[in-house]
Amino acid sequence: MKVEKCSTNKKRTRTILIVLAVLAALVGLAYGGWRLQQSSLATTSKSGSTYETTAVQRGNLTQSASGVGSLAASKTVNLSFAVSGKVSQLNVQVNDHVTTGEVLAVLDGLDKLKLDVENKQLALQTAQKDLDDLQSSAVASLAQALIDQSTAQAAYDKAKANTHYKGDNRCGYNLTEDYYFDYMIKKGRAQIWQNYLDGGPTAAGTDYGRDYILEHYNPLAKARDIAYANYVYCQGFTDVEIATSQSTLQTATAALRQAKTTYQNLKANNGIDPLELQIDQAKVTDAQLALQKSQETLDGATLVAPMDGTVVAIKGAAGLSQTAEDTTDSTVTAADMTFITLADLDNPIVTVSMDEADLQYFIVGGPAKVVFTSFPDQTYTGKVTEVVPQLVTVMGGSSVQGTVKLDDAKLTTGKTLLIGLDASVDVTGKQVQNVLTAPLKAVYQPAGSSAFMYILNSRGKPEKREVELGLKTADEVEIRSGLEEGEQIITTNIKAQ
Repeated sequence: MKVEKCSTNKKRTRTILIVLAVLAALVGLAYGGWRLQQSSLATTSKSGSTYETTAVQRGNLTQSASGVGSLAASKTVNLSFAVSGKVSQLNVQVNDHVTTGEVLAVLDGLDKLKLDVENKQLALQTAQKDLDDLQSSAVASLAQALIDQSTAQAAYDKAKANTHYKGDNRCGYNLTEDYYFDYMIKKGRAQIWQNYLDGGPTAAGTDYGRDYILEHYNPLAKARDIAYANYVYCQGFTDVEIATSQSTLQTATAALRQAKTTYQNLKANNGIDPLELQIDQAKVTDAQLALQKSQETLDGATLVAPMDGTVVAIKGAAGLSQTAEDTTDSTVTAADMTFITLADLDNPIVTVSMDEADLQYFIVGGPAKVVFTSFPDQTYTGKVTEVVPQLVTVMGGSSVQGTVKLDDAKLTTGKTLLIGLDASVDVTGKQVQNVLTAPLKAVYQPAGSSAFMYILNSRGKPEKREVELGLKTADEVEIRSGLEEGEQIITTNIKAQ
């Protein structure tokens, strides 16, 4: 019995010792964990000073900012007729989706506009033909100019040879003298019978009758007059003949000068008159502009979708006409009003406004997250596509504005979001990954000096280290050089030295 009792006591003692050992181990582990935790928060140096520290870690840093926004169409187009008239066709309704090139509405009177285009086309063809003929007939024009110059030269030579001046003799001295003597002889013969006719002394004692005298006198008088006319004709030129001949010479001189100028001009320009070419080219240009305007007028009578989009507004209806003042008038006034408004609702954007202090984070290409007030459980992603290069004043503060293009602008049901929805926007600026990081509050950077931090060295004392800083966030900073991962940075109780 004693043996058994002793054995039982030994078993109990052994059990108690095991339990105590386990408890001691658990207490030791708990104490060790507590000490390890406390080492990251507070360290006592050999001199007795206590510092709060944190280890240099490796991780990712992201700069971000928040703002507010509103959903808008990425593109809106206001369409108006270029001419006035009544709307004869209206092919769409509000909320209709249209594609590029689709005819939306048409005015009446297209036949008249088409006829005007055809007339302008004909005028252009005529002007172009004249220009083509001028250019293609260069060789023939140069040859004709040479012929015209030769003809003008001949006319000039003839006019010059036949030009008369005061004192010029028409027939030469000898012939004029012959005409003079012939005139004097015939004058004497006629004078005899003239005296009989006048009853002069030579007629005394004659018994010639008047008729007999006239019968002999008239032929002699006529011959006398002819001889006198010949004499006067050969003696010189009349004033009229002189003036006429000189005028003819002037005309021939001018014609020859012009013919020579024309020929030289054509010869120097490969047979084409530069002025005529310029005129014909101007006619073609004018005809092209007239046709373009006429075509634009015709095109302006038909509204065609310039892009894929949704009809968001229509001012009027088929059979009625609109003006800027009265949408029930009978005439559409050209360019006075927007008749149809299209918007790209399939690719909407969010117009964003942020505080000026966040400008450094609001960069083109930066990722963005958007949550609309009406759909708080759905987050949309996108990218910043524009930052307006001018600050605006909002409620007394300066704000920066821009746009975010959404990756998908549809609800989970597949429906398109409505333009004008309010939203909160978070944008991500610069990011760095797998870099050394440290608390920003541990950085010292006096003006004009390099940045530095304090670490707790192996002897438990503060050690100053110059560091190169990188990306900063509100709480942390990237350490590019100067520290190593795991080193303990002192975050408090150190005065800058």
